[in-house]
Amino acid sequence: MMPGKTNALYKTANIIKQKYMTKESTAQNTKHQLNSSTEYEKTEELKRKQMHGQFYRDLGRPSVDKEKSLVWLCSSGIT
Repeated sequence: MMPGKTNALYKTANIIKQKYMTKESTAQNTKHQLNSSTEYEKTEELKRKQMHGQFYRDLGRPSVDKEKSLVWLCSSGIT
């Protein structure tokens, strides 16, 4: 192949790659947003419940270390 044709082939390949990578990224972002909104809605629903929402309500308090609380919950064996 001639060098000019190879270079043109790479340019075309990069254009196609960028086109489809953007679509994949958009699809992944949309999926992530849907998952995040669904998770948020579930958490808010739990917060409204008197007993089941207590843990989630307490996580928002300034005196509670959110990271340590979640680590404890995951390592406790109850989830």
